[in-house]
Amino acid sequence: MVELGDPFDPGVLRLIGAVCKDAGQVPVTVCGEMAADEGATALLVGLGVRELSVAPPAIPTIKQAVRALNSGDAADLSALARNAESAAAVRELFGPPW
Repeated sequence: MVELGDPFDPGVLRLIGAVCKDAGQVPVTVCGEMAADEGATALLVGLGVRELSVAPPAIPTIKQAVRALNSGDAADLSALARNAESAAAVRELFGPPW
């Protein structure tokens, strides 16, 4: 079965990156399942997302994931993800927990 939408699709990631770039000084926020996915934290920060809105139980995990990041490494990985061939290839770049 083909999913209707996958937040890790490279086209979606390019869109998020473009929004972050064009937003200038306005911080871009992502909320929902992707924001609460600790495996996506480096990807989102690397794309330029500066705020993650998550349900209260996810806050400690996401805070820890953000603190553990090297923003330069996250940006490099995000550049690779934007040019990946598929959402599955993006997940491979970022490794577990997927």
